Amino acid sequence: MKDLQTVNSELTQLFPQESESSDKYRWCGSITKSGLGVSLGISSGVMFGLVTILVVLAQNDGATTVQVMVIQNIVCIVFTIPVIAYFRYPFFKYSNKERILLVVNSVVEAAGRIALFYAFRFGLVGNVTSITHGSLPILTALFACVYNRERWKRMDAINSVFNIAGIIVIAGPSFTTIETSEDERNAALSVSLSILTAVLLAISAVAVHSMPGVNVFVILFYVGAVGVVVTFPMLFVATLVNWHLSTICWVYLLLEAVCFLLAMIAAMFALHRENAATFILLVNIQICVAYIGDVFVFGKP
Repeated sequence: MKDLQTVNSELTQLFPQESESSDKYRWCGSITKSGLGVSLGISSGVMFGLVTILVVLAQNDGATTVQVMVIQNIVCIVFTIPVIAYFRYPFFKYSNKERILLVVNSVVEAAGRIALFYAFRFGLVGNVTSITHGSLPILTALFACVYNRERWKRMDAINSVFNIAGIIVIAGPSFTTIETSEDERNAALSVSLSILTAVLLAISAVAVHSMPGVNVFVILFYVGAVGVVVTFPMLFVATLVNWHLSTICWVYLLLEAVCFLLAMIAAMFALHRENAATFILLVNIQICVAYIGDVFVFGKP
């Protein structure tokens, strides 16, 4: 009998039984992690919505798309370098896959922002935001299936149908006719740039979600550094960009850069806790913020 008790004791040590409290602890941890991801995703969407409004205000006051990009990238670099240095996060000690994803994410992020800001010049803030973020859930789920082998769920298909219907209603088919006015051509260009933005931002979301081992602030540093490299030559295209802007324009530029930084931090932390397709749906709250801005800030019906 004593030998049997000894054997049972050894087996218990090798294969400890999971208690009800440990199951409850894991369940609570999972709920907390998911709740934090949802909160961060929604917060990111609200901040991105404020960014769109502030960018249009700055552009209406004389700022160019290149200036908006440069200020955003500089703020990212200035903020992330002290954080990375303090916590001693590695800059380059990553696998080849992670280094490639860091560069790809940074390039497509910069290209996506350029396309988005030019889309604002030719269309309403609410329409551009709606078309972009109506396309994003479809494209993100598609890219996640292709690259991360994530399963295409029934909800993804239903969501795609509703988003496509919404894009058609918002964009309208009027610009597809042969005789088009200048406003309709601008609308067509705005829609094209909005969809291009969605493609690029969907790639960026999947890339960030595929780098759980890379710190958020390192990703932000790469976004800022590569963004500067991409946008700096644009300052010298045609004529030099005029930096003699009004005080209120500089306020808009700095505010939108800070909001962009906060939105990106929240977005990347959310992407480390939620899958890319779910995150994109949460960020769509910025559509509401953009339409509110259209009505109350820009006086659009």
